[in-house]
Amino acid sequence: MVTKIYVKKTKNRGKGIFAKKYIKKGETIATVKGKIFTIKNLKDVKAKRLDDNYLHQIDWNKFINNETITKFTNHSCEPNAMVKEKLPTCRLMALKNIKKGEEITVDYDTFDSGLLGTFKCKCKSKNCRKIIKGYKYLPEKLRKELKKKYRAYIAKYLLKPQKNSNAIMCDIQS
Repeated sequence: MVTKIYVKKTKNRGKGIFAKKYIKKGETIATVKGKIFTIKNLKDVKAKRLDDNYLHQIDWNKFINNETITKFTNHSCEPNAMVKEKLPTCRLMALKNIKKGEEITVDYDTFDSGLLGTFKCKCKSKNCRKIIKGYKYLPEKLRKELKKKYRAYIAKYLLKPQKNSNAIMCDIQS
């Protein structure tokens, strides 16, 4: 499945993934794979810094240390793909038709609660949110808009009340 994409340097966001061929709307682009761990053992991840780990959040305190080419998927406030979770599998799915050579992007706020930190958005889309903080920090109006637009793709745990409030308070920096 990974033969549909390749990694190359972007103009302003480091590495990104790009379509090797035309990808149809609804098509699986690739699978997100890696070791699943909880925030309790986050410091055991081999990489030195959090940014090097390419973490994909799947629950309030669970992550996949993404070990596939999909770890280079950049954020966009107007993405052309989304992560569809049916745990333990996460698939990168095309939201619309993607042309050969087009960068494939996802909306990080649809699977990150905010534990992975805040960053300045560089997507330059018409509806750019400027700062990406995580789903739980979005204004209620925006959360409702995202639910309406991407309901099938928003991480299921984000749509439920948080079970363990201590998970958010953990120091995740190594």
